[in-house]
Amino acid sequence: MNRLLILPALLLTLLVGTPAFSADWDKGRTAYRSGDYATALREWTPLAEQGNAVVQGNLGWMYEKGHGVPQDYKTAVKWYKLAAEQGDTGAQVNLGKIYAKGQGVIQDNVYAHMWFNIAASSGNKTASKNRDITAKRMTPSQLEKAQDLASECVRNKYKGCNTTGNWTKAQEKNSIASNAARCSSFYLIATSAFGSNKAAAESLMGIQRLFDGLYSAKERGRTRQRVTNGMISKVKSNAALKLGRAYDRNPNTVYSLEMSCDLWRQKIVEELQTAERRGVDVPSSFLSVTDIPSAPPSSDPRWSRSKALVDNALSAWTNLGRITPYQMKQKLMKGSRK
Repeated sequence: MNRLLILPALLLTLLVGTPAFSADWDKGRTAYRSGDYATALREWTPLAEQGNAVVQGNLGWMYEKGHGVPQDYKTAVKWYKLAAEQGDTGAQVNLGKIYAKGQGVIQDNVYAHMWFNIAASSGNKTASKNRDITAKRMTPSQLEKAQDLASECVRNKYKGCNTTGNWTKAQEKNSIASNAARCSSFYLIATSAFGSNKAAAESLMGIQRLFDGLYSAKERGRTRQRVTNGMISKVKSNAALKLGRAYDRNPNTVYSLEMSCDLWRQKIVEELQTAERRGVDVPSSFLSVTDIPSAPPSSDPRWSRSKALVDNALSAWTNLGRITPYQMKQKLMKGSRK
C-alpha cells in the first residue's frame, strides 16, 4: 500500500515550517499523487537535505520502490536512517523491513527486531506485528541482543543504532554458555509455579542441573578457570531478572525462549545418552553440544502450551517478589554481618 497515501493527515501535522516550505511540500505531494515522481523528487530533495524527517522518509520510500528513480536500496537505507534517527516511526518500520529482507544491507534479524521494537514502543501497530513475527525466527541470544540494542538506541536518541556486526563476535563467543544460563534461569523461575508439587519441582530442578552442567563445561572451556556453584547462582540470578524485564516488555520473547530451551533439553539428553553408551564422560560430552535451536513456527501447537507455562511461572514468581535464591542468600549474609 502507498505509504504516502495512507498517512496524508499525519504527514501534514508533522510538517511545520515556512510558507515556502509548505509550498514545496504541497507541490511534491500533489505531484507524487498524480504519478509525477520526477517533480515530487525535485521538490522534496532540498527539504530532505535540510533535515526534514518526514520528507527524508518519503525519499527513502521512493528509492526503495523505484518511483521516479532507479530502484536503489542503499540510497533508500540512507534516507530511512536519517529519518529514523529523528524519531520518524514510519522510517523505523521501513528500516526494520529492509533488514528483515536484506535489501541494501546484510540480512539481520537482530537489527530488524531492534527497529521494529523501537517503532512499536511509540505505539506503531505495524511495527508490533512485524517485531513479533521476526522474534519467532530468532534465537534467544539474538532476541536479548536486539532488545539491548533497542534500549541503547533510545537512550542515544536514535543515533548510531544500526552499525551491523558490532555485536556478532562477542555474542558468538559465549553464546552457548549464556544460553544455558538463560534456560536454567527460566526453569528456576518456573519452579516458583510448582513449589507445592514436589514431583514437578524436582523435575524442574533436574532440568536446571542439566543446563548448569552445560554452562559450567562451556564457561570452563572458554575461560580455563574453575566455575563454582556460587558463580552459577549469580549468573542465573541476573539472567532471571533480565527474563522478568523481557517478559514485561514482550511476553512472546520468553515464550520463544521456553520452547527453544525445551527443544534444546531434549537434544542434549539424547546426546548425553549416546555419549554414555560410547563410554564418554558427561563433561566431555557437554563440550560437543551445539547452540540452542530456534523456536518452532507460530503455527506450532507448542506455543499455547508454552504460553500457559510461562504465564503461570512469571505470575507465581511475581507474587513472590521476583527474588532469586542468590538474592535471598545475599540478604541473609548482609543481615548476619550486622
